[in-house]
Amino acid sequence: MLKIQNLSVDYGARRILHEVSFDVQSGEVLALIGPNGAGKSTLIRAVSGVIPIASGQVRTNGDDFASLSSL
Repeated sequence: MLKIQNLSVDYGARRILHEVSFDVQSGEVLALIGPNGAGKSTLIRAVSGVIPIASGQVRTNGDDFASLSSL
């Protein structure tokens, strides 16, 4: 399970994502759709740990994603 809680992302002084929250259960499929500049790629980069999050949590199977070691 993937759980995103109040995820916010900043680029410099500008807030790009504002308190995004959602859950994806095992076996579910999630589609991100929206116009150019809506923050879809930023959300994926933040959830995957490529860019830092300003606030909020990314959890997978109950564990904080930031505390998991890389392979």
